[in-house]
Amino acid sequence: LVTTPGIESFYEAVALGVVTGVARYLDPGAPALPARPAGLAALNQPDGTLALTWAPVEGATGYRVFIASQGRAFDDGVPTPGPRYVTAGLTPGRIYSFRVAATNRTGQGFASQAVAARFRGARLVEGAAPAEALLVLGYDRRDAWVQGQDNDLQYAVEHGDGLGAVEGLFFDGAQDEGVGDGVALGPYALVSVAAGKDSTADDALAPALRDALRAYLDQGGRAIVSGEEIGWDLVERSEDPAEAAWLAEVLGAEYVADDADALGMAG
Repeated sequence: LVTTPGIESFYEAVALGVVTGVARYLDPGAPALPARPAGLAALNQPDGTLALTWAPVEGATGYRVFIASQGRAFDDGVPTPGPRYVTAGLTPGRIYSFRVAATNRTGQGFASQAVAARFRGARLVEGAAPAEALLVLGYDRRDAWVQGQDNDLQYAVEHGDGLGAVEGLFFDGAQDEGVGDGVALGPYALVSVAAGKDSTADDALAPALRDALRAYLDQGGRAIVSGEEIGWDLVERSEDPAEAAWLAEVLGAEYVADDADALGMAG
């Protein structure tokens, strides 16, 4: 089997193959299920709403948006025809997580990686920022070392709760693919990037995101960047000296070894 773009797991590819095979047995003209959407962003708007946007999925005739207001308890979803959805009925001040799946006449594909945002829900004066921070989710690795049970693509929940512990901090959420392509870092006072275990095959920090972070920090922005394999990817496994230079110049970090042989930290 050859996995399709947006489908990270071998077992997911098998499942899609089975569903598509049954659909085509019943209807020889049935299309394959659409791929997992990418580039999802949840952005507070100046008019007091919250808008979801994502990259269009080839072969999709519609989408389904899923919302959770507590942990991973996502609702049954609501249909929407295109790659944009304006939420309704959210409670101001509450943190929400969002996912989206693409649909066609064969059925529904797998849901996207989740993003999280704290809903402001207030109409703002012209020029005011709807959110002070942006939570960027990059952890979408699925391979022999990171199985589906190890990464359910919903770690936005924990990272969102972390930012939400700061009283009065409103934040937007976006997948890393959306940064620089519809989501700019400049308007935010803080950018938090969660790379998780993304590594060489997945790009711990993709080139476009690295460029955006450098420009953002050069302009006085503030960033929190977390990830298990950033040094390994940019230094140990890289053949490009510019990547090691980025680690030192932008994050002020030095790669020493792949394993610190320690389970705790102080400081």
